[in-house]
Amino acid sequence: MNIHFENLLDLATEIMSLEANEDRHKMSGEWKQAKRRYEALQEEFAAERTKFIDAVLVDDESHAHALGETQTAIQGLKERADASWIPALEYLEANLLPKLEKEAGRSPSTRKFLKALPFILGAALLIGYFGTRVATAVDLGASIDSKTGIEQRASALSKALRYDHWANTKVRRGGWLKGIMLWPIEPTEEEVAAAADFAGLALEASSLATSEYGCSPLKVGYDNGYSDEELAYLQEIANRVRSESFVWQDPPVIALLDAALKIRGC
Repeated sequence: MNIHFENLLDLATEIMSLEANEDRHKMSGEWKQAKRRYEALQEEFAAERTKFIDAVLVDDESHAHALGETQTAIQGLKERADASWIPALEYLEANLLPKLEKEAGRSPSTRKFLKALPFILGAALLIGYFGTRVATAVDLGASIDSKTGIEQRASALSKALRYDHWANTKVRRGGWLKGIMLWPIEPTEEEVAAAADFAGLALEASSLATSEYGCSPLKVGYDNGYSDEELAYLQEIANRVRSESFVWQDPPVIALLDAALKIRGC
């Protein structure tokens, strides 16, 4: 047996000693410290067990013999050891052999894949994280006075509204964690400015719809913020501008006026 087996036996011995002396530790007021030590030993045992299994399962041949050889080694120790060692050996038997049997039943290639899986998943998450940032970026290369430019700024507004919605309602934790989670969809300063430009034109179109066509005015928000009615209107007009049914007119505010009238139903 290798050094990891010896370490496992030492850990099992200390674990069983703590269990055997539980009542004494409680009476002496040392149970909390003993309990912390007990939990730490269990974690050490699990880590050392992994090292032992990795050491004995290296190829197809070792997979076929490792379990039997380990069982034989433990049984041999039980037959030769003093009675005081039996609890530790039984703990080793109960907490090592089932895990070893499970791992020995897997092929070496499967075990390698499972060990690499956390790194593979981590890499995939990183690719997705930064890929989302790239994929959600809005192209703002066209002039605001063009159909393409208005559509681009409508996309910037939709992105900004979506980000605000998630930041305020979808992610309950705050601070740096929220910032990290939402960074891939967070608008850039350029996108925020483009969204503000589109919102300004859209609200100007709504005002024209009210003053020239008798539409009821939108309820205004407080402290320079948008009301729920304004937000719903802005999201709807952004969607319409990006739809195939959007008809371009010059200047842009007139094109948005037509969309505003259809949204407001007046």
